[in-house]
Amino acid sequence: MTCEGGGKVERRSWCCLALLCAAINLSAQSVAGDGSAKPQLIPRTSAEREAQYAAHRRILLNVQVTDLSGNAVTGLDAEDFTLRIDHKPGRISSFKAVQDGGATARAHAFFVIDVLNDSSRDLANTRKAIEELAGSAGLLPLPTSLIVLTENGTETLTATRRAADIVAELRRVTKNVQLRNCTDDWNNAALGKTITVTSVSELADRSQYREEAAGRTSDCLNKKYQLSLTALLDFAHRQQSVPGRAILIWIGPGWPILYGPEFVTDTRDVRQNFFANLVQVSTRMREGQVTLDAVFWPASSPVAKLNPSDFETLMSGTSTAAQASARSVAMPVLAHISGGQVYMNNKNLTRALTACLADANAYYVLGFDSEPSDMPDEFRVIQVSVDKPGVTVRTTTEYYAQP
Repeated sequence: MTCEGGGKVERRSWCCLALLCAAINLSAQSVAGDGSAKPQLIPRTSAEREAQYAAHRRILLNVQVTDLSGNAVTGLDAEDFTLRIDHKPGRISSFKAVQDGGATARAHAFFVIDVLNDSSRDLANTRKAIEELAGSAGLLPLPTSLIVLTENGTETLTATRRAADIVAELRRVTKNVQLRNCTDDWNNAALGKTITVTSVSELADRSQYREEAAGRTSDCLNKKYQLSLTALLDFAHRQQSVPGRAILIWIGPGWPILYGPEFVTDTRDVRQNFFANLVQVSTRMREGQVTLDAVFWPASSPVAKLNPSDFETLMSGTSTAAQASARSVAMPVLAHISGGQVYMNNKNLTRALTACLADANAYYVLGFDSEPSDMPDEFRVIQVSVDKPGVTVRTTTEYYAQP
């Protein structure tokens, strides 16, 4: 199926990473006869002023346009597109049609090999799909790298278009890997409920054991969430200084959603933390031109806790901290926000990977200038449409404007 958060809070929140970017323009100075420095203004041309403004306010959108068969629609001009920001007409400030993005626009792809969160079955499915992809295509449509995510962080391997090289690297990095399932401890504790209890003290001991096991489970899930989101944030931040678009294909369940009876209630601080996470990661992905694809995401996973109906609701966006929750930063939600593809329980993983890579074949890059907001993190909806029948448009769906 293609569906196309501050302070430390008990077990579930994590300290949000903050990136402070300051641009300081130093004016030239001359020294007067008394030795004091007198500042002088540096004149700038209109083109230089425009470039400086664009660097701070210009937002770029990678836009996919496909027909009813899913094939890319090419040959469109800026006049064929309509842009609306927060449901109001927007002005397209820049436009570029990209053909063969892997060669002409420096687009590059990444397969996330998620040793941190995947099960043995997930990794086996990933290996099989990539091997099948290599068997059907000697060369990949764009330079592609493996990103290996473990408890020790991430390792990005050398990019290549040779599918056989990707398979060889995949076999090497997944050989003898040690996988940790957070729910194993809890499942082992739960087995005790079928055993006859012979004394009150035994009952108390078993109850305490289950409570401790539940605590270890939630701590484990929380750690995986932190490591995964940090990896995504770091990747998107690095991409800000790399030319071209990045298609990040995350295969498997991804990070857990910290929601359920084993976690604390969504207090105001908890919601604020999740909202801060959402603003930061969505902003970094947009600024780094990162399209996130959630492939083979298991909607029925016991640690996923996000039904298709929940996803449909979250697609409309999270505009305030009061609306935020752990589900607001679920992997398929972030994929949708970035304009990526979401495949839930898809049975043809190879076909899904092929479709994700195809995004670089042909697309359009639209730019618009964001108007300053009245407050920090002001939620705005992005809508792009094409005045042609039978086409589907997919791009970044929202952003958080700043004063």
